[in-house]
Amino acid sequence: MSKYYGLHWTDDDGTPIQIILDLKKVRAWARSAPNGEWTAWRRLDVTRNADGTLAEEVAEATHAKQADTATSLYNPIRLTFNGDVTGNVQFNGSGDTTITLRVPQLSSLSSRISSLESRASYSGRDNYYD
Repeated sequence: MSKYYGLHWTDDDGTPIQIILDLKKVRAWARSAPNGEWTAWRRLDVTRNADGTLAEEVAEATHAKQADTATSLYNPIRLTFNGDVTGNVQFNGSGDTTITLRVPQLSSLSSRISSLESRASYSGRDNYYD
């Protein structure tokens, strides 16, 4: 179980500031209320760009950690096939999936082949290699 410690004070310009420390996981968050409303909590123990966004290496590490522990896709997708074959499937990566594909022209092709086979006759000798 983590142990949290909180600090609260007012800056020289009167802005209230709060910090929370998680000593077990070695993490720190801070927020302030410069205009009377509290800002969102922000991690202090990560590298940030000048605009406050996470530095590229931190963002990459965060995404890699999520990918290593993910049991499904963050955003499920639908795979759709169009053209000579059609079909679709919803896929979230949590397990195997089956896609049922249809070949729209297959029924007409199959009937044409059957028609050609029925019209073909092999009259004459049964042994074609005499």
